[in-house]
Amino acid sequence: QCAFLNQDAQMKIVSTPTLVDYFTSHKVRQVFTNSLAEHAFALLQSGSLVSWGRNQEFQLGMGHPMRVFVPTEVTTLPRNHVSQVSCG
Repeated sequence: QCAFLNQDAQMKIVSTPTLVDYFTSHKVRQVFTNSLAEHAFALLQSGSLVSWGRNQEFQLGMGHPMRVFVPTEVTTLPRNHVSQVSCG
């Protein structure tokens, strides 16, 4: 299962593949997730890295330990410098 906020800022919990509104306007190069799908990263064609999910151990690179329910750009890394991501 995965949870995210839809375009109306309502939490949505899904257990099947579901279109995430954010990606209708952002082209994805690669997607990475941990084995439990608790958090995820997407490397975009633009060179940006976005992440979302559980974040209790700062694993999303956001600088805070709060959950992130929508894909959010990781601004702690310089753009166009990420070529590969791994989630543990």
